[in-house]
Amino acid sequence: SDAIADVPQVVGSEALRTVGVLAAGDAFAWKGVKQAKDMVRPLLMARVGIHHRLLFRIEDGVLDVLDLITRETLMTTLKRIRGAR
Repeated sequence: SDAIADVPQVVGSEALRTVGVLAAGDAFAWKGVKQAKDMVRPLLMARVGIHHRLLFRIEDGVLDVLDLITRETLMTTLKRIRGAR
């Protein structure tokens, strides 16, 4: 929720819609999901607009949103998550 407050309203709205369609199991939405490489626990990414990425995990049937970040900070954020093993 903190990340939603830090982005433009249109990006926040799109992020919430993305979470909704992913949680609902919409096959079209899942086609755009990628898995981050070299993670101890699977980390999934979905595009939100052109410049943002939604990072999340699926554990025990629960979609757990970790962060909404800019594309420019993606590599730094993935390194940080990898280091938090």
